[in-house]
Amino acid sequence: GLRTPTTQQSTSLPSPWHLQPAALTQEGGMVHVSSLLAAHAANMASSAAPPPTAPFVAAPEDYAKVVGAGVLCVLGAVGVRYAMNRHLESEVALKDKAASRNYGSNAGEEGASVRYREYPERWLMLGVYALCIMTVTILSGSLMSSQVPATKLFSIKAYDIVTMMSVLTFLMLPGTIFSELLFHRVGIKNTCVVGISLSAAAAWAMWYATYAKSWALEVVGMVSAGLAGPLLGNACTALSSSWFSIDSRNFPTAVGSGGAGAVASALFNPYAVTFVQQLGFEFFIIAVVTTVVAFLYAILYKESPPTPPSAEEPSAERTMRVSTTASLKAMATDINVFILLYCFALDGYGFGLILVTSILTDIGYGQHEANLVIAAASIGSMSSMVFAPVADRLKRRDERWPTWLMQICQALSLLSTFALSLVLKPGMFYLILFFFFLIGVTTSAAAPFLLELIAEITYPAPESLSAGVALTVFGLATFGFVQLSQVMKDDVPKGDNAYESFFWLQNVLFLISVLLLSFVFKADLKRTECALSGEREEEHDLLGEMGGDV
Repeated sequence: GLRTPTTQQSTSLPSPWHLQPAALTQEGGMVHVSSLLAAHAANMASSAAPPPTAPFVAAPEDYAKVVGAGVLCVLGAVGVRYAMNRHLESEVALKDKAASRNYGSNAGEEGASVRYREYPERWLMLGVYALCIMTVTILSGSLMSSQVPATKLFSIKAYDIVTMMSVLTFLMLPGTIFSELLFHRVGIKNTCVVGISLSAAAAWAMWYATYAKSWALEVVGMVSAGLAGPLLGNACTALSSSWFSIDSRNFPTAVGSGGAGAVASALFNPYAVTFVQQLGFEFFIIAVVTTVVAFLYAILYKESPPTPPSAEEPSAERTMRVSTTASLKAMATDINVFILLYCFALDGYGFGLILVTSILTDIGYGQHEANLVIAAASIGSMSSMVFAPVADRLKRRDERWPTWLMQICQALSLLSTFALSLVLKPGMFYLILFFFFLIGVTTSAAAPFLLELIAEITYPAPESLSAGVALTVFGLATFGFVQLSQVMKDDVPKGDNAYESFFWLQNVLFLISVLLLSFVFKADLKRTECALSGEREEEHDLLGEMGGDV
């Protein structure tokens, strides 16, 4: 050992002598070399490490920048609307409008050959609608993404947030009833304006709750956002049929029914705040963005183009004309509708994503692994935007292709869930990760096909109604599956895999869906047949005119 020095040492370099007395252990004036060197290493590390960075706290000018950017976006939308109107009101558009005042009959020589067409503005309509879906998705999931600071700020438990998210799926039912009342009275666009405006109001309430530290106000905002969701989401197939032709609707339906939301979640979650001081600014940004998107939708979106994209009656007109009661009675008597709704409840797989953390922690994994699995499943759920364009292209060759692809996806979902049931064990994390990703791919790929098929076989019921029924069944099924999983979990002895029996039940349900689709389901494509028959009639009329001219 070395005797403790009594002279002052140089401070030009870190030295083992420059230690706090408490860091040394003395025995009779002597210090142990091991303790000395250990303390010296700690001192070196602390001197080399940079000081901890304080969390970013927004200043007033940061709030002003966000508001200024939002104002610029709204002003830009006004300019885009002016340019769009000039194009739609051009000479060709006016001829199209004159040629299609009476669907199914020629309106004269002028513009008769261009009665049905797709306009390039359809992509702008889809983009604005997708922005609405993305903002509502981020708003609804913001508490889950920033769960740690939210529990500290509101002095609540994580279970309270998870329960709130589960309740949001149940709100699909009253939200759908509300949306149907509005669709028939004010039309599709105005209903969506109400939905995105209600979401903006909910976002501002949730922002103010972070400053008031009021969990009750936060719950009010979340419930409002949950009720606003169906007002927007139920319009996805109606938008597709209003602006896109009969053989190109799977892709816009994929974007509107879940693709845009999956992209929004993947982009937002990595940047969700983790400090209590930042939560208020995050909700302020969400509130401003939601408000700006509400203005963009109200300014840019048009109910329908000057001329329809296909020969069947436009969705906007059927929404105002066809009775909801009569449509629901027709659905209730069609076994094919029940089969598709049953499959859609499974393919939404919302219960699986809600239960991921509980499932993995039950078999010994941690929150980090659960987050990776959720991210993998979310990335896989973007598959609908890849498969849908393929289905649209194949449908031009044979209108039955989307049905065949949906059946293939359902069979692959069965195989994926079965494989996942076998690998849910400690030490098999990468296989669990892969099969959750695969389930995300197969179930999400089938979702737009199912929504479009429901719209096909329930025609002439409005697409907004068929989508609303499907999404409501999905929400109620998700809520029910989550509760059932907890009941089945409680019956499992401690030490066993608590979710094993639930997963095998899930496998049986998927097997039944595959059997029903393969041997019972009959795809009666009423809407496609109506569009094709109308186009054939138009072609026959045009050929007759040409023969008369000759």
